[in-house]
Amino acid sequence: MIRNIYFPPRLLFLNHSISEGLRPQPSSAGHRYRNSERDFEDLAAFDGKLITQPTAFMAGSLEPVLRMIPGVDMVELMRKRCADLRYVRQMEDAGHWLQQERPAEVNAALLEFLRGLPAN
Repeated sequence: MIRNIYFPPRLLFLNHSISEGLRPQPSSAGHRYRNSERDFEDLAAFDGKLITQPTAFMAGSLEPVLRMIPGVDMVELMRKRCADLRYVRQMEDAGHWLQQERPAEVNAALLEFLRGLPAN
């Protein structure tokens, strides 16, 4: 079965840049991943602490991060770290760029989550 494939604008720009002979520039996301080890130091004060704020989690059923650690249910792991994980939604046949692939569904889910919060 052939599906429509979404290419993020950054990828399309990179492809255009390469085809025009331009040298692609590193993205801020790339810098972020190269610096991820620093998180352990910056977030040490929060290690082992429970997240108590109302929390929502949305992902596509094809999200690779959900299967990153074999045998680990990432949503159950979040439930152990989030005292109030009150909204979990997985959208079928969607992947990592959920807000790009399913913008209307993501907006509706966010509004549903927000409407469930106390008004204070």
